[in-house]
Amino acid sequence: MTNVQAAEVFGRVLGKKVKFQRIPLPIVRFVLGKEFYQMFRWFNQAGFKADIEGLRRRYPEVRLRSLEQWLRDEGWHKRARHVTAPGA
Repeated sequence: MTNVQAAEVFGRVLGKKVKFQRIPLPIVRFVLGKEFYQMFRWFNQAGFKADIEGLRRRYPEVRLRSLEQWLRDEGWHKRARHVTAPGA
């Protein structure tokens, strides 16, 4: 799942438009520090890769959820009511 696709999932769950916005890595490094810089650099260069359907077949006893299902299970759809736009 790309960052843009993840933003679309968050938007569906929250019931509002969510737009992915890339933060330049030098700013990440300056504001958030070395560890976050390294993490985001890795996300951009390699990122997570998994054969979800293959894992579901191999481990049927484990409940592997989609991002959307996990967000809903964690109550993100309820939190949407409490989020206000900047300046509102």
